[in-house]
Amino acid sequence: MRKWLIDQLRRGERWKHENRRRAFQACFLASSGQPTGEAEIVLGDLRRFCKVQDSSFVPGDPYATALNEGRREVWNRILAHLYLSDDTIAQIVEQTYPDTSVGSAFDDEE
Repeated sequence: MRKWLIDQLRRGERWKHENRRRAFQACFLASSGQPTGEAEIVLGDLRRFCKVQDSSFVPGDPYATALNEGRREVWNRILAHLYLSDDTIAQIVEQTYPDTSVGSAFDDEE
């Protein structure tokens, strides 16, 4: 039962990741895999807004530092979804739902 449940979770998570990746790619990339002209404008603006090339650390201001890190996280998420491969998605799902041999209180009794 536990293995079946883990397999179902993996399939569902992989499907969600793949669909999300396709949606991001449809918004930003041409069929060639390169950003469209509109995407270059939007990504350029987000790159500046997310302070990608600046340090997120603001001396003496942990709130501003956290804000800057949050912005950078958005940028990293967008790029990750644009360029994730099927193999990378599979690795993420495997790490999220590892198939461990350690027993659980929810395992079926034999």
